[in-house]
Amino acid sequence: MSHHSTSKRYNKRSDLDADFTCKERHGKNGYVKKENYYGFRCHLIVDAHYELPIAWEVTPASKGEQTVAKKMISHLSEKVLDRAQYLMADRGYSGEPLQHLLEDADILPIIDAPHRWKEEETRQYLDTDIVYNQSGQVFWVDDQCEEIELLYKGYDKSCDSLRYGFHPQYQDDRIFRLKRSFEPIIFNKVGRASQKFKRQYKKRTSVERVNGRLDRDFRFENHTIRGLKKMRLAISMSFLVMIGFALAKLKTGNQAHLASWVV
Repeated sequence: MSHHSTSKRYNKRSDLDADFTCKERHGKNGYVKKENYYGFRCHLIVDAHYELPIAWEVTPASKGEQTVAKKMISHLSEKVLDRAQYLMADRGYSGEPLQHLLEDADILPIIDAPHRWKEEETRQYLDTDIVYNQSGQVFWVDDQCEEIELLYKGYDKSCDSLRYGFHPQYQDDRIFRLKRSFEPIIFNKVGRASQKFKRQYKKRTSVERVNGRLDRDFRFENHTIRGLKKMRLAISMSFLVMIGFALAKLKTGNQAHLASWVV
């Protein structure tokens, strides 16, 4: 829903409802590529299993992702909040306010954390022999200053801590509890280095597939819609068509591939 551009020309053809935003794309070794976009932004919450839209908001491109996400989540129905277990999002949504909002609703955030340190850097956890990195890996430092990666053993609700222990090959049954309050973003309720986190995070691609259908099937990739009201109407009608197709399948008893256009 964004037009890639480097300058804005105010003339009779300009869309005065739209504006600019800067998108950062993070690569390896701290590389950051910045791209400017002019247009609108569609903020979207998708059911990761059925690949269908749950909620959406169309704004000028400059509206922050976290700000709108908090508003959208706050407005979700009790039924949706009760059924939701996880929320997957990229690092643009990383932040304690959104994290607290999700956890207060008993939704586990699976959100990538921005890498702000040097890639190989580790930091000490309190006054212990434990260190961790920004990817959520936790290590025990032995007497020879060798780092031994610990295994994530789960979340301890009683003390809001993450439990870590040694791999069975070390024959060491000690369990270490790391307080989440020490580094709330890195010490996510679901350990970032765990297979569970990685498995859930992969489901984020469901949003990309819905966006792909919007661009390809509804031709928003190269559109001529002008004005925020018209854009909101066009986006809403497109999503309602997606939901309508899914509902038609459910009424015939077909619960498979609800996002597919094939009836």
